[in-house]
Amino acid sequence: MQVDLIEVRKRSMKYLTEKYRRGIVLPLNDNTERLVRAFQFDYKSKIDTVSINENDNIYDVIWESGLIHKINNKINTSIDDYEEEIIEYNQLDVVLKILKKFNFSTTHENKLSVFVENLISLIEKAIRLKRPVCFIF
Repeated sequence: MQVDLIEVRKRSMKYLTEKYRRGIVLPLNDNTERLVRAFQFDYKSKIDTVSINENDNIYDVIWESGLIHKINNKINTSIDDYEEEIIEYNQLDVVLKILKKFNFSTTHENKLSVFVENLISLIEKAIRLKRPVCFIF
Protein backbone atom coordinates (compact mmCIF):
# COMPACT_ATOMS: atom_id res chain seq x y z
CA MET A 1 0.00 0.00 0.00
CA GLN A 2 1.47 3.32 -1.06
CA VAL A 3 1.08 6.21 1.36
CA ASP A 4 0.30 9.60 -0.11
CA LEU A 5 2.56 11.87 1.98
CA ILE A 6 0.74 15.03 0.90
CA GLU A 7 -2.54 13.55 2.12
CA VAL A 8 -0.96 12.47 5.42
CA ARG A 9 0.41 16.00 5.91
CA LYS A 10 -2.99 17.55 5.13
CA ARG A 11 -4.64 15.31 7.73
CA SER A 12 -2.00 16.28 10.29
CA MET A 13 -2.69 20.01 9.78
CA LYS A 14 -4.81 21.62 12.45
CA TYR A 15 -6.07 25.09 13.01
CA LEU A 16 -3.91 27.02 15.43
CA THR A 17 -6.96 27.99 17.46
CA GLU A 18 -7.76 24.31 18.17
CA LYS A 19 -4.48 23.84 19.99
CA TYR A 20 -3.63 27.26 21.38
CA ARG A 21 -6.92 28.97 22.25
CA ARG A 22 -6.20 31.71 24.76
CA GLY A 23 -2.52 32.14 24.19
CA ILE A 24 0.26 33.94 22.38
CA VAL A 25 2.31 31.98 19.85
CA LEU A 26 5.82 32.66 18.56
CA PRO A 27 6.85 30.68 15.44
CA LEU A 28 10.48 29.58 15.73
CA ASN A 29 11.28 28.87 12.09
CA ASP A 30 10.23 29.94 8.58
CA ASN A 31 7.93 26.97 7.91
CA THR A 32 6.09 27.41 11.19
CA GLU A 33 5.79 31.15 10.57
CA ARG A 34 4.09 30.44 7.23
CA LEU A 35 1.68 28.07 8.98
CA VAL A 36 0.98 30.53 11.81
CA ARG A 37 0.19 33.25 9.28
CA ALA A 38 -2.44 30.85 7.88
CA PHE A 39 -3.54 30.12 11.49
CA GLN A 40 -2.47 26.49 11.13
CA PHE A 41 0.12 24.16 12.62
CA ASP A 42 1.23 20.57 12.19
CA TYR A 43 3.23 18.00 14.11
CA LYS A 44 6.52 19.53 12.91
CA SER A 45 5.66 23.08 13.98
CA LYS A 46 8.26 24.69 16.21
CA ILE A 47 6.74 27.30 18.50
CA ASP A 48 7.08 28.98 21.84
CA THR A 49 3.91 30.03 23.61
CA VAL A 50 2.42 31.84 26.58
CA SER A 51 -0.76 30.03 27.51
CA ILE A 52 -3.71 31.34 29.43
CA ASN A 53 -5.40 28.70 31.56
CA GLU A 54 -9.09 28.69 30.69
CA ASN A 55 -9.97 27.13 34.06
CA ASP A 56 -8.54 30.20 35.75
CA ASN A 57 -10.04 33.68 35.55
CA ILE A 58 -6.74 35.14 34.29
CA TYR A 59 -8.19 35.97 30.87
CA ASP A 60 -10.82 38.16 32.52
CA VAL A 61 -8.14 39.75 34.72
CA ILE A 62 -5.99 40.49 31.66
CA TRP A 63 -8.94 41.94 29.78
CA GLU A 64 -10.22 44.04 32.68
CA SER A 65 -6.73 45.41 33.38
CA GLY A 66 -6.84 47.40 30.14
CA LEU A 67 -3.52 45.97 28.94
CA ILE A 68 -4.95 44.59 25.69
CA HIS A 69 -6.80 47.84 25.00
CA LYS A 70 -3.54 49.79 25.39
CA ILE A 71 -1.79 47.49 22.92
CA ASN A 72 -4.69 47.70 20.46
CA ASN A 73 -4.82 51.50 20.64
CA LYS A 74 -1.07 52.00 20.35
CA ILE A 75 -0.38 49.72 17.37
CA ASN A 76 -3.84 49.70 15.77
CA THR A 77 -4.65 46.02 16.25
CA SER A 78 -7.84 44.15 17.14
CA ILE A 79 -6.82 41.69 19.81
CA ASP A 80 -10.19 40.64 21.17
CA ASP A 81 -12.21 37.71 22.47
CA TYR A 82 -12.37 34.91 19.87
CA GLU A 83 -10.03 36.76 17.54
CA GLU A 84 -6.58 35.99 16.22
CA GLU A 85 -4.16 38.82 15.61
CA ILE A 86 -0.64 38.68 14.25
CA ILE A 87 1.67 41.39 15.52
CA GLU A 88 4.54 41.94 13.16
CA TYR A 89 8.14 42.03 14.29
CA ASN A 90 8.46 45.77 13.59
CA GLN A 91 5.65 46.53 16.11
CA LEU A 92 6.96 44.39 18.95
CA ASP A 93 9.21 47.06 20.44
CA VAL A 94 6.13 49.20 21.06
CA VAL A 95 4.32 46.26 22.69
CA LEU A 96 7.38 45.58 24.85
CA LYS A 97 7.44 49.19 26.08
CA ILE A 98 3.74 48.97 27.00
CA LEU A 99 4.31 45.74 28.91
CA LYS A 100 7.32 47.07 30.80
CA LYS A 101 5.50 50.28 31.83
CA PHE A 102 2.22 48.56 32.70
CA ASN A 103 0.73 49.58 36.06
CA PHE A 104 -0.63 46.62 38.03
CA SER A 105 -3.55 48.25 39.80
CA THR A 106 -5.70 45.14 40.20
CA THR A 107 -6.68 42.76 42.96
CA HIS A 108 -5.19 39.95 40.88
CA GLU A 109 -1.78 41.61 40.56
CA ASN A 110 0.18 38.38 41.11
CA LYS A 111 -1.57 36.41 38.35
CA LEU A 112 -1.33 39.34 35.97
CA SER A 113 2.33 40.01 36.73
CA VAL A 114 3.26 36.37 35.99
CA PHE A 115 1.44 36.60 32.64
CA VAL A 116 3.11 39.92 31.78
CA GLU A 117 6.57 38.62 32.75
CA ASN A 118 6.08 35.55 30.53
CA LEU A 119 4.80 37.71 27.69
CA ILE A 120 7.79 40.08 28.01
CA SER A 121 10.14 37.09 27.70
CA LEU A 122 8.27 35.84 24.63
CA ILE A 123 8.26 39.29 22.98
CA GLU A 124 11.99 39.77 23.68
CA LYS A 125 12.68 36.37 22.09
CA ALA A 126 10.53 37.31 19.07
CA ILE A 127 12.50 40.54 18.67
CA ARG A 128 15.81 38.64 18.82
CA LEU A 129 14.53 36.15 16.22
CA LYS A 130 12.87 38.89 14.11
CA ARG A 131 9.58 36.99 14.09
CA PRO A 132 5.93 37.99 14.63
CA VAL A 133 3.73 36.77 17.45
CA CYS A 134 0.13 35.67 17.17
CA PHE A 135 -2.43 36.48 19.85
CA ILE A 136 -5.16 33.83 19.93
CA PHE A 137 -7.90 34.99 22.26
